[in-house]
Amino acid sequence: EEEEEEEEEEEDLTELLKELQEEIPRVSKYCLMSAAGSYTDFHVDFGGTAVWYHVYFGQKIFYFIEPTTKNLKIYSEWATNGTSSSSGGGGSKKSNANAFLPDLITAAGGDVFEMQLKKGQTLFIPSGWIHAVFTPKDSLVFGGNFVHRHSLEMQLTIFRLERKMRVGKDYKFPFYQKLMWFVAWDFLKQRDDLMMMMQLGDKGKNSVMG
Repeated sequence: EEEEEEEEEEEDLTELLKELQEEIPRVSKYCLMSAAGSYTDFHVDFGGTAVWYHVYFGQKIFYFIEPTTKNLKIYSEWATNGTSSSSGGGGSKKSNANAFLPDLITAAGGDVFEMQLKKGQTLFIPSGWIHAVFTPKDSLVFGGNFVHRHSLEMQLTIFRLERKMRVGKDYKFPFYQKLMWFVAWDFLKQRDDLMMMMQLGDKGKNSVMG
């Protein structure tokens, strides 16, 4: 009976691992081919993920906007008017149908930064940064998205913003909420381990003093 129970547990564990493998977000690596003259409008990568971006050949021109509270508010109102390719649906009382986002940002006292990325160069885009990309030459790019604990606050800010903007499921980071629960569990585990180490350290000090 014990052997049968162990076999059943192994089967359950194998099935669970298969399910988890299917749920792992496939966003860490991709290949992007862009024709000269193509343009990606201003957007924030899903879930506030950071991005690595390597130009194998060709050239890219990036336009960046810092994700301050004011800038994100302007961006969300601009993106949800239904005219931008990055729109997640919904509506806005104030229409910016014909507005260029950098004009709105600079008018509010913000800045827009331009950066060129050439063949052989690699770029890391921090979490939450609003950006657009222009391709002056035919290009082949390798890149990917990733989350990390150093920008957890910004990642959650973008997650809440996506919900407010009613971004569709297909444009969100896969299984994001489940991933955040795993992150929370890991933080709690590390906290417990740290407290145990501190307690053991205090006991050691007391025994030496005694």
